[in-house]
Amino acid sequence: MEETITLHNNLGARLFGILHIPERSELIKKIGIIIANPGIKYRVAPNRLNVILARELCKNGYYVFRFDPAGIGDSDDELPDNMHISDIWGEIQRGRFKDDMRVANEYLIKDIGVDVLVLIGNCGGAITALLAASEDNNVYALCLIDTPIYMWNSTKSFADTLTTKSDRTDYLFRSYLNNMLDIKSWKKLVSFQTNYRALWKVVNLKIKEKIKIHYDPIGNKDLEKLCSEKNLNYLVYKGFQKIFISLRPVLFISAGHDPGRETFETYFHRWFIENYQINQKQGTVEFSLIRNANHVYSLPESRDELFQKIFVWLRTVNNAFESADR
Repeated sequence: MEETITLHNNLGARLFGILHIPERSELIKKIGIIIANPGIKYRVAPNRLNVILARELCKNGYYVFRFDPAGIGDSDDELPDNMHISDIWGEIQRGRFKDDMRVANEYLIKDIGVDVLVLIGNCGGAITALLAASEDNNVYALCLIDTPIYMWNSTKSFADTLTTKSDRTDYLFRSYLNNMLDIKSWKKLVSFQTNYRALWKVVNLKIKEKIKIHYDPIGNKDLEKLCSEKNLNYLVYKGFQKIFISLRPVLFISAGHDPGRETFETYFHRWFIENYQINQKQGTVEFSLIRNANHVYSLPESRDELFQKIFVWLRTVNNAFESADR
């Protein structure tokens, strides 16, 4: 069963959502799941991903809530119309929607009476879920899909996201080499039509890759300095540290063809391994890759694999909660 729900955030704006109510459940505990909207997209998500996931979860006995934060979809308020879209993404990465998420958290805990609260988010929704959970101990577990850690704003381009030893860097480098034999490419180069910033970044990265002798451990670097140098989201790191210390389960899922995967693996996954992997407490953090998936999981097989990973992880989360509750 599905019900339309209207909540109000701290500023009085109405937040519109859909509550999926299971007809029956074999789960011992009442588990509630909030699926965050992905960035500036509304609660349905591209290819209706959030709708399909919510209904599948509901069939398996979970209470699921999807909603639009203020300024998105059917909820009150508007996003700034005088702001570049990349700057809006940056606002979301800094927590623009986290307070609205906490209103939804409170609704499931107090009004629906769930025993366990889990947040699931893709892309910008992953950031919103993580930042909200870092300030709300009612959240028991997090599933974060294609978490962007590179901070976007209107002065940045895709070239800034390139890293050494990455598939995209290698692909672009091969393309530039091939274009050296193409007269049209030379005409673009001398007529200022080439993306010089990207060209220089790719060449510079390949040079560094060739001459670099020693492995550069990220874990030894000052976190705030690292984020400043690489334009990474410091709030993601600090929020994750709070959640990790509290022993709450976290599942990170990455699509193999997600544009931000290599940055995430280079500067977050590696940072986690170097700082926490050896002493990881009770294996609360998992990283999983869906190799052939794109950012919106448009292929049925990649969507099915995504759902399978989420369902297996949820069973583990449920078992852990029941064991701790005994």
